[in-house]
Amino acid sequence: MRAVPSRCAKRWQGALLWSAWLICSTSQGCRKTDPAEQIRELVRAAAKAAGERDVPGVMANVADDFSGHIGIDSGDDVVGAIDARQLRFLLMRFLQRSNGPLVLIRSIDVKLAGAQAQAKVLAMISQSGGAAGPRGTIEPDRGETLQLDLTLENRAGRWLVTTAKRTPIAAGDFLLGK
Repeated sequence: MRAVPSRCAKRWQGALLWSAWLICSTSQGCRKTDPAEQIRELVRAAAKAAGERDVPGVMANVADDFSGHIGIDSGDDVVGAIDARQLRFLLMRFLQRSNGPLVLIRSIDVKLAGAQAQAKVLAMISQSGGAAGPRGTIEPDRGETLQLDLTLENRAGRWLVTTAKRTPIAAGDFLLGK
């Protein structure tokens, strides 16, 4: 003979099921996050890490086989094609020159194609602090607006930047989101 649960036991079972559903639906482990949103979040996290002068944080989602064309002045000459090791070195030099840059992201457009993605990031990077001004102020004469074209691959459930191209853009294009 099977025991019939009491009304109190049924309420507790219902409350436990509701609690389990609520915990699972709000935690990262149970919730399926949109891949495009995952990519946007990793770009935002890298921008935040740059502002905190955290090179490992910026490099957290850069693939070991990364290749990029950044075309920036490294102090002595213009650097074109680089790999992950060179990117890390340039970031260390760049981030040590100030109290950390302010990175303002205007937009992050993501196009998915299976385990690959393209992201177009419009951003403004401004040096802050140092001799030119206090931390937290945007200094237009020490900053730039740019477009980053990123290629990402999903490797073992983790999005990694495999290529990047940096292109300076006009401030008006940044403001208009072009």
